[in-house]
Amino acid sequence: MASKITKTNSRETKPRTSFVQKKMRRQQIFMAVVAIVLVLSMVLAMVLQY
Repeated sequence: MASKITKTNSRETKPRTSFVQKKMRRQQIFMAVVAIVLVLSMVLAMVLQY
């Protein structure tokens, strides 16, 4: 019976981990977009100074 419980627990944790992975992926994409915008703004600021 213990093995059955561990199997159901592992099945339950799989959707949770995939949800966490999707959340982390969204956060990584958001941070990448923010970083690109910051770099472009800094480059534009340097170009517009000269």
